[in-house]
Amino acid sequence: MRLIKRNARCNQQAGTKIALLALVAVGMGLGVGGVWIYRSLRNTSPPEMVVANSGVLSDATMAMLKGLDAPLTIRYYALLDSATIPAPLNDYAARVRSLLNDYQSEGNGRVKVTRIDATSDAANAAAVADGMKPFNLDRGETCYLGIRLSYKGNTEVMPLLAPEWERALESDITRTIGRLTAVKPAVSRTPAEAPAPSPAAMAAVKSIIPDFGSLSEEECKRILQEKALASFTAATQEMETKVKDAEKRLVEAQKGGSDEAIQAARANLQKAQLQQAEKIQQVAAQLQDQIAALKLIKAK
Repeated sequence: MRLIKRNARCNQQAGTKIALLALVAVGMGLGVGGVWIYRSLRNTSPPEMVVANSGVLSDATMAMLKGLDAPLTIRYYALLDSATIPAPLNDYAARVRSLLNDYQSEGNGRVKVTRIDATSDAANAAAVADGMKPFNLDRGETCYLGIRLSYKGNTEVMPLLAPEWERALESDITRTIGRLTAVKPAVSRTPAEAPAPSPAAMAAVKSIIPDFGSLSEEECKRILQEKALASFTAATQEMETKVKDAEKRLVEAQKGGSDEAIQAARANLQKAQLQQAEKIQQVAAQLQDQIAALKLIKAK
């Protein structure tokens, strides 16, 4: 029981550090494109399809790759806790890596795969910022196993890969590439063309920094970031209560020994952790809006 509690506390502390880094990253302008919510892993059974990673990509995939007329970047997150992740999942992650290498080798120089598999605060923060879905929250270090694809300024994310769907993985990746190639390229906007910040953000900047006229843009930006960090801290403290309650329920369920109760408690804990991540994203988005408002005010 002590080990379970210690792991839960470690997960919570690690999650807070990751969230702080993610908040800073987003505040510095690290944006995430449109996120594709990967297929639900519940209430459905894996489809019967050709086994992925057979060493030869399908004709459909080869045709898709030949049709690329711009660089396709694939960021593969395989941040796994070797102490608690079962060996079959590690093996699956290696097969995903091999499959993505096939995409790169057959991409005629237009496919670039970047693998992030060395766990660190920076890597975890990047995973959060790129929309990866955390798991293993109740057993050990927070883990991520997902893919981010970008093409002509547009992005889609497969935030959580699972062995149950391995047979469909190649076709899913190829369909995702197909959607990206069908979308019009994202247009780079000059500051003058960029969407105007919300009136609420404009008012917030003037309220938070009443003497903004006498301060430099960098000084004002620092004040906004400090305010956002304070909001994040308050939100985190509020969420910690829910997380602790979820941890307590998990410990009690594990003492009772009911598999159904344990699964429900784990789901409840994960939900609390994900709510915390969503709150971080809200604070980060608000900060971005305020920084955009600040730039517009300073430009006048």
